[in-house]
Amino acid sequence: MSSISPSPLAAKDADGEQDTDWRPLVACCLATFLLLAFTTVLTVSADSIASRLGAGFSVAQWIIDVYPLALAALVMGMGTVGDRLGHRWLFLIGLVVFGIASALCATASSGGVLVAARAIQGVGGAAIFGTAVPLLTEHYRGPTRGMAFAVWGAVAGIGSTVGTIAGGAAMQFVTWRWLFAAALPIVVLALLIGVPSLSRDRHVRVRIDGVGVVLITAMMAATTFAVINAGEFGWAATGTTGAAAVSFIAVVLFVTAQRRSTHPLLPPDLFATPAFVGVLIAGFAYYFAAFAALPVLSRWLQSAAGMPPLRAALVLTIQLAAFVVVSLVFGARLHRAPRTWVLGGGTVITGLACLPGAALLWRPDWTGLIAVLVLTGIGSAIVSPVLPAVAATAAPPGRAGAAAAT
Repeated sequence: MSSISPSPLAAKDADGEQDTDWRPLVACCLATFLLLAFTTVLTVSADSIASRLGAGFSVAQWIIDVYPLALAALVMGMGTVGDRLGHRWLFLIGLVVFGIASALCATASSGGVLVAARAIQGVGGAAIFGTAVPLLTEHYRGPTRGMAFAVWGAVAGIGSTVGTIAGGAAMQFVTWRWLFAAALPIVVLALLIGVPSLSRDRHVRVRIDGVGVVLITAMMAATTFAVINAGEFGWAATGTTGAAAVSFIAVVLFVTAQRRSTHPLLPPDLFATPAFVGVLIAGFAYYFAAFAALPVLSRWLQSAAGMPPLRAALVLTIQLAAFVVVSLVFGARLHRAPRTWVLGGGTVITGLACLPGAALLWRPDWTGLIAVLVLTGIGSAIVSPVLPAVAATAAPPGRAGAAAAT
């Protein structure tokens, strides 16, 4: 009698009971692919879209920025809500909201409608992003968890770059509306896989710190708005300084509220954990160095280098190529290496990419971007698979969502 070997993602726990299969990973990967693809999908096409909708540069900027603004502002709160009400439930709701918002984007008749629909997309994306990591942590254990996060990290990197390519291709060959319409079958597929396969929530029930959620959301929204506004009007602009002031006040109130709360959103024991603090530092440094400049680089390639949208998008895929190769070859092995070396080494490599990037100020040649994109691709491929897993496992029981979202 022949036998079939189980999938490596069908791991067994210590009692010999099979507790996972590949479907939860696929559902989380599909959803994460979507939410990250739509952070970059309009990077090379927003100006053209706004023009076709009869809107100006300011609206074009908000078409790009309102989605990451909503995503960044809400992801912490969504992580906490998921800890309280259930990661599975919130993940599936986030997918539905994302799908509805994508349909609204595809049929938008004006720039204002598109901006509003993109904001709703960000709400759905925050629900997905705040729960995907805890779901993977719940479904996969031991070496299987390392493999799952390696796959998830590679898909996340692919999503960001595919979004840029798809945006350029759509503007050159079809219409931008297809970008949003294409999200609908992926949402449906993720729901069809996720609904029957994601386990009923087995998390520790925690109380929601409503004041903390409101304050952290206000802080994230104000901070993100300040950065966006500074890019358009400068750091001394009234809108920028006003948003920065709101962010500072929100931080002060948040810290005060957390010290007095009996069920804080970010409990002090999180920051007493060296591994978690290291995750925060490495995460901020690597995200900023690897991805913050991509929208600016895209516009620079089109304006200064004179590239059409698709060619500019293809240049940026150099980062994707480096990311995918390193993720596929070393992703699972990174979880067996010392965390300090992995997070520190990957962050340093990503930071080194800033050196050839700075050289573009004196020699503005697009070929100088190659080293930047290769190094950031390698560095992010090292950090990305390990970062969420370390954040989730370093958190106290019932705080995986808040920790991963942080």
